[in-house]
Amino acid sequence: TLIKRDAESLSSTLAGATFQLFYLDNMGMQVPVQDRNGQQVTVTTGEDGTVLLVGNQQSLGWTLWTDRTYCLVETTPPVGYEGNSEPTYFTLTENPSSQTEYDITGDQISIQNERIKISIPVEKKWVGPAADSVTIQLLKDGVAVENVELNAGNRWQHTFTNLPKFDSTDGHEIEYDVQEVPVPGYEQGRSGNAETGFTFTNTITGK
Repeated sequence: TLIKRDAESLSSTLAGATFQLFYLDNMGMQVPVQDRNGQQVTVTTGEDGTVLLVGNQQSLGWTLWTDRTYCLVETTPPVGYEGNSEPTYFTLTENPSSQTEYDITGDQISIQNERIKISIPVEKKWVGPAADSVTIQLLKDGVAVENVELNAGNRWQHTFTNLPKFDSTDGHEIEYDVQEVPVPGYEQGRSGNAETGFTFTNTITGK
């Protein structure tokens, strides 16, 4: 049984990950496992994040042989996750003795994926004398989730990092926004977006 997991939360399993199945020949080269129609065998994790690798030579035209080394190559990652470029090798045997050996009578292989992350840089500029500091809020789908203070000490700059691009519960793309808490005596201006970053320019109006 192949189980696809979130690398940050191993209890979270991931649907929609597709793999191609290969075996290694005597030269260590990857050879596609083919079904009775000559098509390469592929598997996709279901809603519970798992898929059973089970063959039948008579009905399917392929099976998993004892003591032969196989590998799974991910071709489609789960939505919102980075692709896993490393092949997963496994050998089915009656007496597993290494991390790549599994029990022929039934076992589990766990493969992890990292979430797609983004960063949003923020910069503050002033027209006229600057205030002592400003507070910048990060909003996630319209809800403030983080505050940061910009001042001369951090050169009026900050980058919000390690932000998941997609929601882990339903897979929708998260809408990020950045707002500045108004500073009395200044007219606020903003340019940019979540992809390129935001610049806040405040012009003094107080006398």
